[in-house]
Amino acid sequence: MKKAVIISLMIFAMFSLVSCSDDTEDYIEAGGSCSTAGTESCSKDGSQILICIDSSWQIKRTCNVNFGQYCNQAANGSLTCSSADNSSSSSDDSYNSGNSGDNNNNNGGDSTDNGDSGNDEEDNSTNDSDSTDDGGNSANDEDSNNSGNDSDTNNNNNDNDNDTDTNDNDSSDSSTQLLAPGDCADIMSCMNTCGENDSTCQQNCYNNGTTAGKNQFYAWQTCNEDNSCGYYYDCLWNKCRDEDSLCGLAGDTANYKIPYGKVIVNGTFKYLHDENEADVYVSNCIEGGFASGTFGNNANIVDTSKYPLAYAQLVTNPEDSTDKRIILFQGHNDTTATAPIVRMLIKTTNAGTYTFGLGEFKEEKVRLFVSEQDGSCDHAFGYGSVTLSAINYTPGNTTITVNGEIDLYSYKAMPYYGGDISDNEYWIACPAK
Repeated sequence: MKKAVIISLMIFAMFSLVSCSDDTEDYIEAGGSCSTAGTESCSKDGSQILICIDSSWQIKRTCNVNFGQYCNQAANGSLTCSSADNSSSSSDDSYNSGNSGDNNNNNGGDSTDNGDSGNDEEDNSTNDSDSTDDGGNSANDEDSNNSGNDSDTNNNNNDNDNDTDTNDNDSSDSSTQLLAPGDCADIMSCMNTCGENDSTCQQNCYNNGTTAGKNQFYAWQTCNEDNSCGYYYDCLWNKCRDEDSLCGLAGDTANYKIPYGKVIVNGTFKYLHDENEADVYVSNCIEGGFASGTFGNNANIVDTSKYPLAYAQLVTNPEDSTDKRIILFQGHNDTTATAPIVRMLIKTTNAGTYTFGLGEFKEEKVRLFVSEQDGSCDHAFGYGSVTLSAINYTPGNTTITVNGEIDLYSYKAMPYYGGDISDNEYWIACPAK
């Protein structure tokens, strides 16, 4: 199943009082009855933050349960979507070793440099903390009382919301706002700087938009509701593509096409290198590589004239000897090669078909990156399915078989995760090709 990142937009004409719940219902869910207007509560399964409006519970925010986020009460008493332990699991995949792209031939033509070991640590997306909830996520909530006007979410059809919020418990700075009128993309970008519960900041972002920008925002919101997308990015991109693009949720499509390319993986590895092996011998590699295809403006993934090679390597978490994974690495055994390197990370002992992207690595089991030779940036990452026909974690002679066709996306333009998701230390996008 696709790992969709969820957003919701909160534009309130009236701001609400936050509490766990003042109702006596044992099971609270959207559509159920409530008594005190403005009261907020977690849904019974923890997947939503609900607000009491017109005597019924309505969805204020949907949490991204795909990334382990559920409704929780913050220290300041407000409700927020967050991981239960507020922890980050980026370290789970910080130990991946493998060739960094150095293609020097050091052993009389029979081996390829195993390179330094620190450059394919990124499964690049396993952070479970709030910051990872959005790969470009606007992370704002929808006002379910929006009457449908396109100039102000206040039902009075005014362009300026004079509401002052005295009940907002979020301590984040509301001063980071859209200082000049902007279009829908500017409104979304502004909202992205607001604190999760800073509805004043979010409202100001909307109010400061141009009339055209507000109309675009309303069209996007209407399309979301008409198609029952629930603010899931995949649905929005499939059903509201024009509106999504105008509101900046497709990313930098002027420089990075969608998808950015396609990779075909097909190969059987007959040898699994131990991570402590000093050299990788050509005889233990797949000559010609296991990955081909194009990305960007028809840039080739493999250069057949530069001796492409691929090998498999076992790596172990230095903090947990039972936690292992396999890296399938492709490079070129020629110092003049300019084609990228390819890394496929596998964290499963079972054969089967795996659908993956940048979701929870422990669940998806597979990652794929097309990177610059020195590992300084990623041209693209894989988003699709791959079949592992055979998998074996025993070093030495073995059989590991992989095949599939996978779409490639740049961090700069990934509509299924909300557009440009390159604003963190893990997801570094290479310049457009």
